[in-house]
Amino acid sequence: MELTLNIGDIVFIGKTSFNDVKVSDIVAYYDGNNIVIHRVVEIKNVDGKVLLKLKGDANDNIDPIDVTKELFIGSVVFKVPKLGLVPIYLSNFIKSFNLWS
Repeated sequence: MELTLNIGDIVFIGKTSFNDVKVSDIVAYYDGNNIVIHRVVEIKNVDGKVLLKLKGDANDNIDPIDVTKELFIGSVVFKVPKLGLVPIYLSNFIKSFNLWS
């Protein structure tokens, strides 16, 4: 299976109701340190609280965090392939000159 998102893709996250999320949607959440964008693989209801289980398409394991409404940011609306490679390449190019050392 080809990956849906690749390094260098720019994604746009839309405001989505947490209750409208479905299995196979790609969503963004805050893990306490970073924004993570992964696919919903399971939706559970534990003690009346909805929890999303997520996994990156290229990962073998499900994310260790159960995503709650409080951590949820939104769903991927669309992507622009490879556009993010420009700043990555520019940053690497600038670093090659050791200007910041």
